[in-house]
Amino acid sequence: MDLFDVAHTIGQIVLQITPIIATFALLGFFWGLAKLVFSKADEQKKEGRSIMVWGITALFFLVTIWGVINLLAGSFKIGVGGTINEPHIPTPH
Repeated sequence: MDLFDVAHTIGQIVLQITPIIATFALLGFFWGLAKLVFSKADEQKKEGRSIMVWGITALFFLVTIWGVINLLAGSFKIGVGGTINEPHIPTPH
């Protein structure tokens, strides 16, 4: 197993885990929203607000990291599926 195989395996794991993490973050946000709206005690409202903040923070970081990865992939011309285009040096005619 070489370095390319390890990087490919890690990439596949990240691709499978990312939607799960995003789902939990979104569910956490809505759970906090429900606690905030339906609670009567101030302590429960603070807890709901805190859960909402953590959910939004997690979603923000997921989207930010996804954007940075896509920016880097576009900058280095790495195609979908992990293919790297070989550099081409034009030869004079």
